[in-house]
Amino acid sequence: MQALIIAISVETGSSTISHDTTLAAFETASASDLSISTTLVSTSSAEPTTTLEATTDLSTTLDETTTTFESETTSGSATLISTTTAEASTTTSATPEIPSNRVLNHGFEDTSVFPWQSMSGTLSPSSSEVHSGSQAGFFSGTTPMSAMLGSRQFINPTWITPGKSYKFSAWVKITNTVNCGSRTIVCGHGAGQGTTSSVGSITETGDFSLASVTCSWTQAQWEAGPSVQIRSYCTGLSFFVDDVTLEEVETLG
Repeated sequence: MQALIIAISVETGSSTISHDTTLAAFETASASDLSISTTLVSTSSAEPTTTLEATTDLSTTLDETTTTFESETTSGSATLISTTTAEASTTTSATPEIPSNRVLNHGFEDTSVFPWQSMSGTLSPSSSEVHSGSQAGFFSGTTPMSAMLGSRQFINPTWITPGKSYKFSAWVKITNTVNCGSRTIVCGHGAGQGTTSSVGSITETGDFSLASVTCSWTQAQWEAGPSVQIRSYCTGLSFFVDDVTLEEVETLG
């Protein structure tokens, strides 16, 4: 009979390990077999101190030797580490919708005529003569020499595609003309008096009449700035205008 006592002390910087190990050795006259079974448990510790005490009883018989290790862990305190996972979010912006009528303040119902402009005269909202609603636009202008008189609005170029056809319509009532040429509605471009090739005539009936023209802008005209205009080359001109539209012409096929 023999007894063997083993004392082992282990310190780790980040963890404590406790384990039970059983070692059994079987000896026979012809061979020696060794089997080891081990269980490990790991825990986190802020200041770990591990003491491993091993007691070995070695008892020898004719055919068996058993060794048992036991361990104790002291001074164990857990440390919790928190992690945060952020989920990425994606924001997409929708393409702005193009209105079917590209003309703003088309019925002159706002408190001002903006974004309409006058050409060599004055333009203001009026309730005295209307085609629909409560207001219309009223233009009046005189010049000592003949000039282009009327009103116009520049159209948002992102609402216009060069080469496509658009129908420009307006209800107009002519109230005065002095030395005027043709009274027309046109699709214009640029800061000057440039126009596309199509021109629509305004019929004078003493009341509101509908004038229309179908036109398109070339790339160069579109880059200069597309516009719609009601105008005439005169020394004096006045008219009411209401319910103006500029809409894309639907193509078949």
